[in-house]
Amino acid sequence: MKVSNIGVLTSIFRLIIIASLVWNSMFMCIFINWPNISTFTTSSICTVYNFLN
Repeated sequence: MKVSNIGVLTSIFRLIIIASLVWNSMFMCIFINWPNISTFTTSSICTVYNFLN
């Protein structure tokens, strides 16, 4: 049980880290491309680009 609990905790921790990284990259992309905020496509493409990098 302890090993499985540790595995679940590490997987949740990894998901939180990935989610925070995606959120930070999206926020920075929106902050950098503030004049283009009206176009949602640009921000989504930039988010995917930052996530792949």
